[in-house]
Order: sequence, then C-alpha cells, then structure tokens
Amino acid sequence: MRYIIIILSFATLQQSILAQDTLKIAFGSCNRMDSSQTYWNQVTAENPDHWLWLGDNLYADTDQPDVLKQKYDELINNEQYKTFKSEVKIDGTWDDHDYGWNDEGSSYALKNESKSHFIRLMDFDSTHPIHEHEGIYHSTYIEKESIRLKVIFLDTRTFRSDLKRNLNGSPVPQPTGTILGEEQWQWLEMELQDSSVQAFIIASSIQVLSSEHLHEKWANFPNERNRLLQLIRNKPVMILSGDRHHSEFSKIKRKGADLYEFTSSGLTHSWEHNNNEPNELRCGKTYNLKSFGMLNFYIKKKKLFVEMSIQSLSGDDTVQAEKVKFKLLN
Repeated sequence: MRYIIIILSFATLQQSILAQDTLKIAFGSCNRMDSSQTYWNQVTAENPDHWLWLGDNLYADTDQPDVLKQKYDELINNEQYKTFKSEVKIDGTWDDHDYGWNDEGSSYALKNESKSHFIRLMDFDSTHPIHEHEGIYHSTYIEKESIRLKVIFLDTRTFRSDLKRNLNGSPVPQPTGTILGEEQWQWLEMELQDSSVQAFIIASSIQVLSSEHLHEKWANFPNERNRLLQLIRNKPVMILSGDRHHSEFSKIKRKGADLYEFTSSGLTHSWEHNNNEPNELRCGKTYNLKSFGMLNFYIKKKKLFVEMSIQSLSGDDTVQAEKVKFKLLN
C-alpha cells in the first residue's frame, strides 16, 4: 500500500525514448534477524530490478569477531533472503548496527572485519574497487533500456569523528568534525563529475536534510552537511537514507532544482509512537509503521521521471497518498 507518492522530473533527454522504458528500485533499512523475514515476498511482489540496502541491514552490536561473523551469516544464509537475492540485483551501504556498535564511528576496533563481512554480504568479487581503499564507499551504474543512473554509496561510519553529547544526551554540533574523511570527499567530487548518466542517487545511511531531531544526522557535523549541499547544488541528485525507524520525504527548495531526500526505515521494526518530530523540511507526514521504499523511473516525452513511494509492510489499508511533480533541472 502506497503512502505518499512524489514524482520528480529530471533533465530533458536528447534522444527520443519510448514511454515504456522503466526501471524499478526498491530499498530499505533496519532489519533485525530475530524478526520475521517473510516481508521479502512483499518486496518481490513489486517486481524491482534492484534492491539497495541503506544500513542497519542486520544488528550485530558487538566487539567480538565471532559474533560479528555469526550475525552476518544469519542474513546471508536466510532462505527468504537467498531466494530474493537470486531474483533481484543487490547493492548497498551500512550504518552503525551492522558496522558494529550503536552510533560507532572511526574508533570501532573491528571495522576491518566488518568490511570483510559486508563484502561477503554484497558478493563483491576480488576486482571490485571497494578493495582499493579503506571503508566501503563505492558507486555503481544502474541501467535499463535508455535509463542510466549512478548510485553513490557513502560510508558514514569508517571515517566519522566520534559523537559528542551534552549532559542530557543530545548531540553537540562539531563544526571541525568529519563524516566522510578527506579521501572519501575527493572520491565523491570525482564521482559527481560523471556526465554519462541522467541522474545520481546518493545513498547515505543517516539523514542529510532533516536537522532538528536529537539523533544521528549530517547536521551534527554542520560543515560536512554544508559541503555536501554545495557539492550537489547544480546536479541532478536525489538522496536516500535510512536509520530513523520511520519513513518520510524531506525537501530543500532551490532555484531551478529542488532537492529531495527519501528516508525509508524500518523493515522489521518501527517507531510507532513517533508524533511527527520536528523537521521543517518534511513533505507530508511521517509514516511510522514498517515499510520499504520504491523508486519507479520512467521516460515520458523525452524526459526522465521518478515516482517515489513508501510501501507498507504492516497491512495498513488507510494510508494517505498525494502527488507532487516538479522539474529537477531547468
């Protein structure tokens, strides 16, 4: 069941393309292996071409290497997931719980072990560029018929400065801290210079636009957030994120190029009692039940569009729907 549908229009294409050119991408986050995995059947029913993990793909929460391996093995060997994986192409990034510990960053002792297990989960072979650097940041092209996208998966854990909190537990902004680390920043700048694609999808495990809540977010490192927003200001970009245990859309209005972020969380558990925490950039309402995200890219009148929808995993037949249509670039 769809909750909110937002339709984006990307840059006009030069060639004549048929309206039936379509590409479907599903994504999600926050997956506890001690909860039922039968939801994969509902994802499959949407017939996605690709699945993108947005982090907390499993919950390890350990500093023990054998426990870390065991937790990854539970997902890798799960029969429902194996069936889904045999039918749909999979890629993704991680967040804190599959990286190691809650809110963990660069000081996590098992980050190299975590990377090796992440590579196993994604089935990356020995030639994958992820082996050439520290951390798991990487990109991939997603193509179907006349549609060509680049998905940029950010690593918000391996290089991130440790969080600082005040006495009531709220995060303290750190203007001099980092999320990506300089090497990843330089890589990201190069990735965004790619002129062979019609649009970019930036996958960030933590929220980029929402800045008012008291949890992990890019706004805890304001200079990093500003740097990212400046870097993508003239690019055909949309942002995907997870982490929050609810789903929502956020938007920054910009001249000629509004910027949308689609947060989808969680797959097996959710923040059911969330009463619309502050987010001045939110479009519509939050969806507080279990869900996953869907992106449906299609060509119409020589333009690339994407329909974004929140898909319920809770059997909720009363969710609302609305449509918004806009041009990403003039």
